Amino acid sequence: MIKLFPIHVYKGTINPTADQDTETLNLLNDLFFRCKKNKWPGESNLSTGELNLNLHEYEELNWLTIPLKNYVMDYWFNGLNYCSLNVYLRDSWANLHGYGDTTIEHSHSDGYHGNCHVSAVYYFRKPKDCGHILFCDPLDYIKRLTPYNQLKGNELISSEVKAEQYDFILFPSWLRHRVPPHPSVEERIALSFNYIGT
Repeated sequence: MIKLFPIHVYKGTINPTADQDTETLNLLNDLFFRCKKNKWPGESNLSTGELNLNLHEYEELNWLTIPLKNYVMDYWFNGLNYCSLNVYLRDSWANLHGYGDTTIEHSHSDGYHGNCHVSAVYYFRKPKDCGHILFCDPLDYIKRLTPYNQLKGNELISSEVKAEQYDFILFPSWLRHRVPPHPSVEERIALSFNYIGT
């Protein structure tokens, strides 16, 4: 059996110190306090995207953004085999999920307005073994023309990537993904990042 055309997704971990964790939580809670539910498209609870997309400019997040950039560069060249460009972090925001909250299916590429190349999600708060991301199969429409055994429902065929608190996932920005309804009363806080090469 030969499997062709794989999509490379990278998972790793960045652990904050206790002080970094506390400072980050205080920052995010302050930002979430200024947000309104269901205001950011695709999010059923709170998102700092409503306020701005420059979360990475806060010094309280240097413990995360600096090492994350190193992982992105390795993924850019070795995981995706992208060409040599000046890669920079363009957008960042945080989403808060409570029980039942979701993120609708979407990608981080949208023509002129969303021309990023690598995206990341970092799980700052995540209850154990729940709230995982689902990456959609870009061959969904083709597979639905074939007699596969278990194609059910209208959502795009997807694969779950499991992660725990302080894990991050890097993926091509064009790869569609979604988050099913959050099954826990414990909060899930995910930070998202978009990188672009010029």
